[in-house]
Amino acid sequence: MKLKIIFLFLSMASLVSCATEDAAQKCSQAGSPIRPLAQDHVELARTEGRVTCYTPSIIRGFGKRLIAAYEFGHLPKGQSLNAHIVTSDDGGKTWTERFVCAMTHGRLFKAGKSIYYLGHKGNLRVARSDDNGQTWSEVSNLTDPKTGKGWHQSACNVWVEKGKVWLVMEHRKYNEVKGWHVAELAPVVMCADENADLTKTENWKFSDEQCFVDWVPSTKENKFPWDYFGVPFFEQTYPKNHILIRGKKGKTATRAFNCMGFLETNIVRITDPDHYWYDPDGKTMHLLMRAHTGGTGYAGLMKCVEGEDGSLKLDFEKVPSGKKCMFLPFPG
Repeated sequence: MKLKIIFLFLSMASLVSCATEDAAQKCSQAGSPIRPLAQDHVELARTEGRVTCYTPSIIRGFGKRLIAAYEFGHLPKGQSLNAHIVTSDDGGKTWTERFVCAMTHGRLFKAGKSIYYLGHKGNLRVARSDDNGQTWSEVSNLTDPKTGKGWHQSACNVWVEKGKVWLVMEHRKYNEVKGWHVAELAPVVMCADENADLTKTENWKFSDEQCFVDWVPSTKENKFPWDYFGVPFFEQTYPKNHILIRGKKGKTATRAFNCMGFLETNIVRITDPDHYWYDPDGKTMHLLMRAHTGGTGYAGLMKCVEGEDGSLKLDFEKVPSGKKCMFLPFPG
């Protein structure tokens, strides 16, 4: 099996892609309205066998330079440097590797006059470049490597506004779930002055930690306080996985429904003054989360409110009826 990462430089000329190049050619010859989405691309990484490449991240640096990152997983025993950062000065045609480090689920972002790559390796980690991605600092730990374990995320967004950097990482709060533990992952909002040294823990503010089993205490009893909209889709048997199909060794893999929860959080600010949840004081950020419900129709929603003392507190949004809004219709 071969896996590869490509970064696509797209126009909106085509909205639908064909599954393969052969299929794309047949579609075109047949006069089908289906057209290839992005057949012209640059391949940055390719792997063989069990090694995987994933978590792509790309930004425009200062000037015309492009900076991209990706990582390798399932590396052979003894290999641990898995994240790669590359740059391009010709619009993405050619790329030069600049930095390799032990980090996963990393994301690139600009803050002040520097560029950062922030991810984790159990504990939170970050590296900084002060010369537009050419060279990089050593990786710094934002949490204690011995005690600050259990961090997670994907290369979700970074919100930079009015001199502040906002992002979300996720921390495992409990250790009860036997399996995929998204019920125990707390989205932790992180905020900092964009001109500060973001490789230093003291320059970040962290929100309180709350996760799905805090927000919905009946999760542990597998008795949810709602009905009529099909969540969760499958039966849940907290803290164990609910087995859907038990495979036979060497034939069919076991399929299970893991306990419901939220993960892979993006952070946004509502800027439309006519929106119902608009905050004219600019103290509220909203969290849009991947909702693990067994279906594909909803996203998770929370908000983070900045207190007068600068503290960051997670809370629910409410609709006009006064009901809490923790799920948003979000097909796909």
